[in-house]
Amino acid sequence: MAGNKASVTINVLTPGAMYGDTVNQLDWRASKSFAIAGGRKLDLNFDLYNMLNANQNLRYNTTYGSQWLYSTLVIGGRLIKFSGQLDF
Repeated sequence: MAGNKASVTINVLTPGAMYGDTVNQLDWRASKSFAIAGGRKLDLNFDLYNMLNANQNLRYNTTYGSQWLYSTLVIGGRLIKFSGQLDF
């Protein structure tokens, strides 16, 4: 017979059975188009994701124990992205 275990892990909630608060995230984009000789077009973009730096929880620990309902995933902090597209 195997040794005694000090603790047992039990899933109380099945995945998708409980949802957290509504996620509010504000993203913003500024874009500028330039006409280039020869019928070409250049688009430059500036994106700011999670502009207000929201920190809602996206995932919780649903295993009963000392970590019950602790957050395991939070929305990432602000993110800036520069991008461009050349059409020819």
